Amino acid sequence: MTGRENAKVYTNPVIPGDWSDPGVVRVGEDYYSVRSSFGWQPGLHIAHSKDLIHWRYIGFADTANAFGRAHGICEGGIWGSDIGYNPNTGAFLVYAPAGGKIRVFHAGRPEGPYQDGGVVARGYDPGFFADDDGQLYLTRAGGEIYRLSPDGLRAGEDPFFRVAGGEGPEIFKRNGWYYYLISPGGTRPFQDHRIMSYRARSLQGPWEEDPNNPVMHAPHTTGAKLQGPGHGEVFETQHGEWFLTYHAYELSHYSLGRQMCMEPVMWTDDGWWRPVNGRLPSERNRAPALAPQVCPMQNSDDFESPELGKQWFFHGEPDTTGASWSLTEQPGRLRIRTQEGDIGSPKVVPVTFLQRVIRKRFEIVARVTFDAREGNEAAGIHLYHDPRKNIWLTTTVADGRKMFEVGSYDKPYVSDVDPADLEPAEIMKTYRTAPRVKTIHARAPNTVGNTVFLKMSVDGHETARFFFSAEGEDWTALDAGVYFGDAWHHARLGKKPGAPDLGWVGCGRDNVWTGTVMGIFACRNGAAASNHADFHAFNVCCPRR
Repeated sequence: MTGRENAKVYTNPVIPGDWSDPGVVRVGEDYYSVRSSFGWQPGLHIAHSKDLIHWRYIGFADTANAFGRAHGICEGGIWGSDIGYNPNTGAFLVYAPAGGKIRVFHAGRPEGPYQDGGVVARGYDPGFFADDDGQLYLTRAGGEIYRLSPDGLRAGEDPFFRVAGGEGPEIFKRNGWYYYLISPGGTRPFQDHRIMSYRARSLQGPWEEDPNNPVMHAPHTTGAKLQGPGHGEVFETQHGEWFLTYHAYELSHYSLGRQMCMEPVMWTDDGWWRPVNGRLPSERNRAPALAPQVCPMQNSDDFESPELGKQWFFHGEPDTTGASWSLTEQPGRLRIRTQEGDIGSPKVVPVTFLQRVIRKRFEIVARVTFDAREGNEAAGIHLYHDPRKNIWLTTTVADGRKMFEVGSYDKPYVSDVDPADLEPAEIMKTYRTAPRVKTIHARAPNTVGNTVFLKMSVDGHETARFFFSAEGEDWTALDAGVYFGDAWHHARLGKKPGAPDLGWVGCGRDNVWTGTVMGIFACRNGAAASNHADFHAFNVCCPRR
């Protein structure tokens, strides 16, 4: 039994998978969190919890691609965000940056719909704070603090004070003290990410540094399972308990990205907060004194709803017109109309359905009906980072024959020089000039028919294997195993990068920050006319050992 299933204890991470730069707010007895969404759309995924252990997706703040992210681009998107509650208006506020500008989204309900309130300030990594008197504040990574208008939609032209610069700044208050959290140091592995704390009697200072700084610190030399704690947020439950949420990564599973963890907090006699377990991220703790509400995060989908499940997103602005996919044309199925190209093509990006990978060991099983007739048109399941790096298992046609196919795209780092010996600009130049490599790992004749079951099985060590079936019971294996782990400049555990590398800290900025996602797609890929694929179900499970 895992900590997320046991009411007495919990295990870290509390939100597994890529939930980086987490913002958290409590409103009454409810807790809400938002994460960075980089290039994913809809953007700014929001989750809800009653007990801080079990979380479910409820919506998105950015549903109209407010930052104008181009299809298929991860780098340069939304890095760092925060969610807050405005006691003056009862509105929920989400602040998010992209391109050096911080926008605000606001709604009367936490799930939305949110309205785009426009740009409130320049910078990145915004942090929101509502003081006891109703005055609202916004801080940013440089340490500047701005006063906000009563509705939270406008900031003063100039900051009225600057504390300390660092990522993920947050402000909270206790017993007349203001506390300021930042996360300096590089965010990637081996870059000394940590959480620092400061306090003052007034937001205008003077600020004093916590004598125990860094309050959390887990460099790789510690051998800690969870490392690089950052973007911390300290808050009090309705029952007077204090907790710290933050993100951290696992050195053994870069494919999961930076995951949200939580630490119980105690207070010293002289008024400093401390993680109960010390500086290193803990693996297991006593659960908060909150009534458990077991509600696993959405993964599987039977496509019975006429609306797309909140777990799904895209690598660009979604097509909501019904022209390329529909849940109502064939009720109980997700119908995808094939677009020209393959999974690495711009026109296929809007019909490549994505959701976060949240487990180390899991199986994806999809039932699909697709009559592959010509070209290399295909429909199936995938593991994905971006159009340049992905893995697929499809029912397709090759050389005029119906086939099952395992393939991948990779854009490897190509050089005789170890990236660890290069400057970042040199790494980026070398990576971006490298060709994209398409590999067909395995094919097998499709003797099943047009309706098939496809399965990817991930072994817990970032290697995927592939199977097909007529009824979803007796499985035939394809002769392929694809390792997709990220080796962070070839240095992680002495390993080489996966091919493709689907982790969050890859060698080039095109392949950075986001963890592995999974999902379904269909593509035309040389066929003369568009076709359609009907997905009956998409199931994610933890296989029995």
